Amino acid sequence: MAPTIAEALLYGDQDRALITPRWKLIRDGATGACRLYDREADRGERRDLSREVDATLLASLEGQLDSLSALCPRPRESLVTIDQATRSQLESLGYLGGGG
Repeated sequence: MAPTIAEALLYGDQDRALITPRWKLIRDGATGACRLYDREADRGERRDLSREVDATLLASLEGQLDSLSALCPRPRESLVTIDQATRSQLESLGYLGGGG
């Protein structure tokens, strides 16, 4: 199975993940921080191994994520236009910009 890339748009920030048969590396769209899970040993993805694995492995997975991400440009910032009052309300509820 070749590595795949996945995206999730959460609270205005786009996370990306590299998924291999063994590993799932998730990069936070807002901070750039990565989480790493062993898909074989931790099917529930409960234990972040990003600070425990060999730095070479982590760098390799991050490089693969960067390479695949370059082939999949991020979508436009906003797909819809909303008025300022609606934007403020969505931000206060935590749906935009990570607020709330």
